Amino acid sequence: MSTLLEVQGISKTYGNTAVLRNLSFTASGGAITTIISADYKKLTALLELLSLSSDPDIGDILLNGSSLLRIKAKERRKLKLKIQELNPHQRINAHSQETCTEFLKKIIQTIPDSIQPTNSNKLISNAITLCSVSQSLLHQPLCSLSKADKEQLLLVSCLLVSPALLLVNSLAYEYSESFYEALHKLRQGLDIPILFITQTLPKQLRTSSTYLENHTLQDSLPMQ
Repeated sequence: MSTLLEVQGISKTYGNTAVLRNLSFTASGGAITTIISADYKKLTALLELLSLSSDPDIGDILLNGSSLLRIKAKERRKLKLKIQELNPHQRINAHSQETCTEFLKKIIQTIPDSIQPTNSNKLISNAITLCSVSQSLLHQPLCSLSKADKEQLLLVSCLLVSPALLLVNSLAYEYSESFYEALHKLRQGLDIPILFITQTLPKQLRTSSTYLENHTLQDSLPMQ
């Protein structure tokens, strides 16, 4: 596996409070890297930086060897849309009356540089196969889905837009057992970094590298 994501010495200050200090780590494609901290504010700040919602005070974030912080504004907006943060509540609840197919087709049509909507049926079919989702799910309205079905549908949506980086936010949501099974299967078919951001390591998560940090989020070390 090659290293596709590099976080290089990033620090972030809000007001007079240094939330992140000199944080560095790498994440490889086709692997799950777990970032753990008991401090919710630190992990939230990291999520904002990785999703391009804010910039660090110092340091850089490289994806496939290119700085995410130095690319042109137009291209950065496109990339930001392709960096998907899983949120089983907000994204699906906002479109609860749509069928799963309608929801997925809308995602394809609104993502810059995605394939043409005329190919959407085949693309959706391939994606749900890779994510081990039943074809019968596609005709159901979002409001009727179980928790596990919603989670799998969001994995499909991330795959559809060929994300360069998959961020799984576990700070305020507890995923089901089937979600972890689907995530591990998806990892085997994708050569992108998968970051799992959490305060507590789930026992169901078979992570390739786990990063622990001290109270200042300095000198992150992988758990062997």
